[in-house]
Amino acid sequence: MKELENKKVIIVGPSSYLENRKMGNFIDSYDIVVRINNLHDTTNSQLVDDFGKQTDLIYYDGSTTNTRLQSYIDCNPLEIICTYPETEWFFKSRCASNVNTFHNHLNGRVIDEELYTDLKYDLDNNMKTRPNSGLIAIVDLLTFPIAELYITGIDFYRNSYSAYHPDYGKTELESIKEIFKKGDAGDVHDINKQFMYFKNLFHNESRLKTDDIMLNYITNKKYENVSF
Repeated sequence: MKELENKKVIIVGPSSYLENRKMGNFIDSYDIVVRINNLHDTTNSQLVDDFGKQTDLIYYDGSTTNTRLQSYIDCNPLEIICTYPETEWFFKSRCASNVNTFHNHLNGRVIDEELYTDLKYDLDNNMKTRPNSGLIAIVDLLTFPIAELYITGIDFYRNSYSAYHPDYGKTELESIKEIFKKGDAGDVHDINKQFMYFKNLFHNESRLKTDDIMLNYITNKKYENVSF
């Protein structure tokens, strides 16, 4: 994607730690702003103060909600990317129809099969750890010749979701972990394996930057394994 060449990119996740930190102007100062799945209400000034207003790329999990398509159309992104490939066992039944609908309205693609498979294998040789969309987005963006990738609001469930999240905004963190622990036909969103993968990536990829909260998680060993 030529629009990413030599650009400073920021990826903004839905973690609750961004609430009341007023990072909106900082977020919007980046050349390319990337968001994951659900977009916040940009007519809400408090949310804009915390999460910014700009959206250039969206990575989404192939699912939809009553408002997701229209919110994507309204922000007019350069591209939307489904984070699960057509080879995943659930793609045809859960994602294909939604992806077709989204891509009829917006420029879109599905994540590269090889990139996804390699990531899934690196997380777990048994291929049973399903990466979350945030980690997939980070790995995908680093394949482009970008100048910088700043990570904020993605903390691998060291905090819960922001209150604006339509599915889990009012759900306690421990309840979210219990949902993940149950898995999905043998697949599990293992947040600790994903965190350790990101931590290693951060130490070996000079283009990766992050905020003070996530940096504390990365440098403090007590956050390497949280209850899950």
